[in-house]
Amino acid sequence: SPFDDIKLLHLDDKVLLHDLLQNAETRTSCWPVGFVLPRDRGDLEKYNLANKNARWIMKDRAGYGSHGNHILACDNNFEECLDQKFLVDSKCSVLCQKLIEPSMLYYGRKFSIRVYAVYFQDSGIGEKGGDVYLLDDGLVKLAESEFDAKGSNDGMYMTNSGRIEGDAMTQFNFDSLRRYIEGTHGKGTYDKIWNAVEESVIEVMTALAQQKVSEIGTRRTRPAMYSTVPKIMGIDYIIDNSLKTWLMEVNRFPGLEARGAIDYKVKNEVVSSAWKLASIRSGVACGLADVKVGNVNKLN
Repeated sequence: SPFDDIKLLHLDDKVLLHDLLQNAETRTSCWPVGFVLPRDRGDLEKYNLANKNARWIMKDRAGYGSHGNHILACDNNFEECLDQKFLVDSKCSVLCQKLIEPSMLYYGRKFSIRVYAVYFQDSGIGEKGGDVYLLDDGLVKLAESEFDAKGSNDGMYMTNSGRIEGDAMTQFNFDSLRRYIEGTHGKGTYDKIWNAVEESVIEVMTALAQQKVSEIGTRRTRPAMYSTVPKIMGIDYIIDNSLKTWLMEVNRFPGLEARGAIDYKVKNEVVSSAWKLASIRSGVACGLADVKVGNVNKLN
């Protein structure tokens, strides 16, 4: 998009995001173990020798809605699967990321949470980061089938609702997640998890702000009005059995077209909140004093 801060390219490209979050100066603890292939294949093979029960998810660097993702186990077929992958295109780069196991289950299924953030770039070239607002509601996306530790069905692992259409999607909002987590792990547990999510988003956006812009990016002009255009991002997490949150990916263009009742309610509020924030920032809203945005936290 011509309105995007050029640094955001480092977020939804999974290979660039991995390298950004594993950089010695911007390393974050919420990012799972991963290897960029074929570049890091030797390191992956060494890791597998010491972790023979590991499972991996192979992610295309620009895949959307879990399409292009594959689950691999560290077994006799692992090397053969890698060879087949790169036999097709020896120049492609993919992210091979260790699955978070054991992860928390939601009524017997693996799940991920989609957190929505609204980003406003500053009016300069990108030498500093813009403002980020985190919305309190989002989507809990369940896997297609119940988890079985002895199984190997991709449907037990893939949680993105883009794989299913309409009201057949199995997902809930964060109010339901709060009730479930506090009912199973005690009062206050959800708030601790949410605090970790906030800290994680701050870490990611801080790392992004420290990223140097390319010469091509520095030559692009950014009129000050662009700083009032909201950029909605979808940020996906998995929660493990110890209640630690793990960042899975960042979506610079999250699907905001509703495909079900819960989808509609959450996404409609996300879009509405984003433009209300834009109105407040620009100061051009009619009846500005009456414009209110609920369930939004500004991250510093």
